[in-house]
Amino acid sequence: MINKIDYLVIISIIFYITFFILGVSIVDPSGYITGDSSSYLNIAGRALEGYGFFMPSNGQIDSTERWFAIWRIGYPALISAVAWSLGLSTVIASKVVNIIFLTLSIIALYISFGRNGLIASFILLTASPLRAYTMTWSDGPFLTTIIILCLYLGKILNEDIKVNNKNIVILFTLLILPFLLRYIGLYVLGPAFLVGLFIFFKKRKKESILIMIAIFFALLVCLFYLAINFQFTGYITGMERLPSTEGNFELFNILTKAILQEFILIMPNWNSNNNLQNFILIIWVLITLFCMILIKKNTYQIKDRKLNSTSILFIIFGCVYLFALIYLRWNNEFETFSSRFLMPGFSLFFIGICLWFLSRSKGSNTSFIFLALISISLVAGGYFYNLKSKYGLNKNYFIYIEQMKKKYSILPDNAIVIFGSRQLKYLRPSIRIASPNPSHFKAFEGSWDEFLMSLDSDSPIFVEIGSESLPNNNSLISSDSIVPLDKYKSKK
Repeated sequence: MINKIDYLVIISIIFYITFFILGVSIVDPSGYITGDSSSYLNIAGRALEGYGFFMPSNGQIDSTERWFAIWRIGYPALISAVAWSLGLSTVIASKVVNIIFLTLSIIALYISFGRNGLIASFILLTASPLRAYTMTWSDGPFLTTIIILCLYLGKILNEDIKVNNKNIVILFTLLILPFLLRYIGLYVLGPAFLVGLFIFFKKRKKESILIMIAIFFALLVCLFYLAINFQFTGYITGMERLPSTEGNFELFNILTKAILQEFILIMPNWNSNNNLQNFILIIWVLITLFCMILIKKNTYQIKDRKLNSTSILFIIFGCVYLFALIYLRWNNEFETFSSRFLMPGFSLFFIGICLWFLSRSKGSNTSFIFLALISISLVAGGYFYNLKSKYGLNKNYFIYIEQMKKKYSILPDNAIVIFGSRQLKYLRPSIRIASPNPSHFKAFEGSWDEFLMSLDSDSPIFVEIGSESLPNNNSLISSDSIVPLDKYKSKK
């Protein structure tokens, strides 16, 4: 039965993460929406409008709708489901999805480990993970699915769950969910295979075979998904993946800085030139070192004490993820090493370390709790302070988005917009956005005039000027920032 104090703590945490994610998203005029976010929201909006998981065409003559292959369909499917069921906008629905998944992570850890799991879950409320859950990114739900998978496999290892024909379906589902949120989620089949192999040598051969069967069919589903991508786009992940252009030293330097950032749990982006950040960081490091000394003293030193197998699983899953990601980025050109991409691996690793120490605690976890509260408070204070300093309180997402809606209201449904903004993608999902040099697709080979001639002239064509600018101190939206193509040409 759940402890009354633990119940109040869990409810308080849910209120906190709801307030934080919605509050930060509203205070920031952009709504914490990035380029990837707008693509997720665009396809979620189009799914609600009945177009399925196909992006609008690029506006060129004879061009067709494009299968949503560069990103995965899992996250926009969740957003559209929540938006449809609760009657919310796709932006707000994406925040609700992330709140639900973050809550699931915390509750799952508590169910598995009680108060120790609740203490370990504070890792999810530190700077990098909380940023991922606040952004409209799939990385937060992706992390949640792996956390639940680790807990489930841990119960199998500890024989709390006997693998049979019924719960093999649960394992199969948990194995494919990470892949449906991020392609690198395919990696979970590797550590899961090791679990199956391990229990095989523990004389649990029938269970091991069932795990292998689940892994095999999960692999088939993933390969079938990639085959669909190839059928629609000619590439298994929707686009050509070019070799990395950076040298080994440059990549090593970027990776080292990114790894260092992940150990700074209270700041998503540390600026060494900011004296206030440096001062806060020094104080936090001193507090952390002091708490770690106390935690170490409060830990059993018996060498043959039974290891917590689930904590080891978290560490293995985290390390394998990091090795897979580093290998892929070292050999392929995509977004550079950053807290966004390293976050899932380090979060799993840190949760595993916390569980390892907590499982050996002599009883008092005051140092852990104190460090968690200090870290979480600094994270929340830092976020809201930075947003208030940058935007003040007289501008927010709702003000900004209402002006954007008014701006785009002049566009007919069959319009083509050259240089359309990320906001246009999700506010008007069916509008075709054209660009001679799109970020994720092949650039147009030809002059500017040839590019214009390649567009569907039967549709009204507009040009958005300064589409990526964010609110400033003067005005949020320029009244003439979107103009018909003919008017744009005459200005030129």
